[in-house]
Amino acid sequence: MPNTEKPETTSVRDEIAELRRHVEKLLSERVEPQLAHAADTARTAAQAAGNVVKSDVEAILQQVRAHPVAALAIAAGLGFLVGRVWR
Repeated sequence: MPNTEKPETTSVRDEIAELRRHVEKLLSERVEPQLAHAADTARTAAQAAGNVVKSDVEAILQQVRAHPVAALAIAAGLGFLVGRVWR
């Protein structure tokens, strides 16, 4: 089957194909590495935050074990206050 496209149409298609290749090259060379770096940074921050929370929970548990009566009184007081506020 002979090519019945006009030369202008073929030229436009070639330009679009070249632009597509250029965009794909830019994405793979510049955008993907930056996304990988951002993901690594986010992962590191999430791990650090998790470590802080874990440390804080462990400190609170130690205080509760060391002073159970005071912890119970604080919990009861907070429960009372929350109950009063929500009425």
